Amino acid sequence: SSSDRLDFTVGDYAVFGTMLAFSMFIGVFQSLRSRGRSFLDSDSVENFFTGGRKLGALPVGVSLCASFMSGVQVLGVPSESYLYGFKFLYMCLGQGINSLLTATLFLPVYYRLNITSSNQYLRMRFGRGMQLLGSLQFLIATLLYTGIVILAPALILNQATGLNMWASLISTGLICTFYTSLGGMKAVVWTDVFQVAVMFLGFVFIFVHGTVLAGGPANVLEIASNGSRINFNDFQLDPQKRYSFWSFTVGGTMVWLSMYAANQAQVQRYISCRTETEAKWALFINQLGLCVIVSSAATCGIVMFALYSHCDPLKSGRISAPDQYMAYFVLDIFRELPGFPGLFLACAYGGTLSTVSTSINAMAAVTMEDLLKPFLINSLQRKQIQLCKLLSLLYGVGCITTAALCSLLDWGVLQRGLTYGDAAMSRSRCFEGHTCFKSRRTSLEDDKRSGRLPTSSTLFLVDDHWRTIHMIILPHPPYSLDSAPLDFTIFPKMKIQLTDLTPLWRSGGSFTVMGVVNGPLLGTFILGMFIPAANKPGTFAGVTVGFSLALWLAVGSSVYPPTPQRMGVLHTSADFCPSANATHNFTMLTLSSPSPPPPGPEKSWTHGLQDFYSISYLYFGALSTGASVLAGVVVSYLTGPTQRSSIQPGLLWWDLNTHRDAPQEDTGESMTLNPTIVLLNPENDVEKEQKSASVL
Repeated sequence: SSSDRLDFTVGDYAVFGTMLAFSMFIGVFQSLRSRGRSFLDSDSVENFFTGGRKLGALPVGVSLCASFMSGVQVLGVPSESYLYGFKFLYMCLGQGINSLLTATLFLPVYYRLNITSSNQYLRMRFGRGMQLLGSLQFLIATLLYTGIVILAPALILNQATGLNMWASLISTGLICTFYTSLGGMKAVVWTDVFQVAVMFLGFVFIFVHGTVLAGGPANVLEIASNGSRINFNDFQLDPQKRYSFWSFTVGGTMVWLSMYAANQAQVQRYISCRTETEAKWALFINQLGLCVIVSSAATCGIVMFALYSHCDPLKSGRISAPDQYMAYFVLDIFRELPGFPGLFLACAYGGTLSTVSTSINAMAAVTMEDLLKPFLINSLQRKQIQLCKLLSLLYGVGCITTAALCSLLDWGVLQRGLTYGDAAMSRSRCFEGHTCFKSRRTSLEDDKRSGRLPTSSTLFLVDDHWRTIHMIILPHPPYSLDSAPLDFTIFPKMKIQLTDLTPLWRSGGSFTVMGVVNGPLLGTFILGMFIPAANKPGTFAGVTVGFSLALWLAVGSSVYPPTPQRMGVLHTSADFCPSANATHNFTMLTLSSPSPPPPGPEKSWTHGLQDFYSISYLYFGALSTGASVLAGVVVSYLTGPTQRSSIQPGLLWWDLNTHRDAPQEDTGESMTLNPTIVLLNPENDVEKEQKSASVL
């Protein structure tokens, strides 16, 4: 293969542009269809945020599936499968358990309360303060997460293919904001259906063509098996292994449960179905779709390994980060077939559009229902709908702005550094296509002054006497996943080691965010629905403890990342790459690939907190949820538990069967009571607070 960077063609951009245009058309169509005669009017706020609760199970289920597979997952899942093997498919098992738990335990409560925002439940159970806390936590976290979802694929594809980052970032963000603001929930759902079809079609083409190039399915399986990629028998209980049967079925289940049972973006979709039964079917359809998409993506990773088993693109210097595997793979195998890489581009950004549109609509719903609606009791419905559209527009611009700000923070797919002795060279922002390293203290002896710059494409900024290197600019630095650093000579007798420091953006990054934010929030809903004794002080304490623990783990694991060996990264090889010097594209380096050093005493990893930081990111959510529930129960009993008789019917899961068929006129507080009336009536809030105070 050539070492030159592979780029998209005009045909590829045409395919990508067609996908964006059709997505925008769906949004406009749904807007015109739902608003009837007037382009600016709509039926109601409920219609904008929930589709009038008349959506079918199939489109909602597919939409739930689409928003899970963001561009980060489309690019990241194949890479994770390439590096960790086919055991990644255990993700489907964890997702299946989550779907059953959500459909059985959480969905009935939300649906029968007829709410729009999941945080409305928190107000009905624990008061206005907890509702505001949940709303603000969701808004801040979702805004940051969505900004990263927009930026990550743009940055990865820019580094791997030269795709203009700002053009892709702004265009996708604006188009997504446009159709979400116009069409509301219906536009989001039906656009998601189209984008899932694009994602699936893209993975199918990649799998089929890659398999043909690899010599057929039998050859792919043989190479994958010889490379330890067919590894479904990983039942080790080691929590530090990034992926295993247990990490997916225990940790993964809790992560996805926090996303589907406590996250407004998901709850808002399945409560938009016509009936509770259809809402449950939507979850099961979502599960089926996720299994198909995840399996397709993971299989593409295995096919990719079959093609690159003897010449890994990362070790050979063709790419600079693991998340670039998929983009390079697609451009490599379709280099003679223009247009097909554009389908992959549409596939990656289809996932991004679905996630971003869902987040924008959910943030607008939370702001409207939880924060603003109590002040809009006397406002006309038309004014409220226009405000909903304005909120969607503002949040769309906010997400694009967040993505732009993140790009200025010098975050990369991997944060790395160069070391020379006890001096250090840190990465800095550089011009496109290059990576710069600034030196704090790296001196050269006088006899090195005769050293020459080996190539014109590599820049060394030094002082007048050639004693100190101020900056090194490498066009394509050879990053490695191995723990052993790569040694290469730049000047005679002078060696600099390239080592990986802290992986920041990886496929697990989005799950880490969900574990940190949604884990404690899931604990709050568990306390509310399943533990009658839980009270307001206990719930606040639980959220605080759970969030603190999750944040501590996330920061600690970034500062003290586990080694690839501990995470279970499988072996890759670059031993048979043709023309090594030309491939690396920096002939000034005398490159050696040392064997991993013999395992010595790992003092920093065998004891204390650093060992704790090494646990798989999939367990972060489970730990934060468990800590939140435990702290909430303890504090609730210490401060005086809530009496079950004081809890409004319909708020506890245990009471669902008892009150399901109770006529609304038979009780003053039926579980089918429209929460909008309850939430917007200040007198009800006063009575509720007085009732809680008398109990305590």
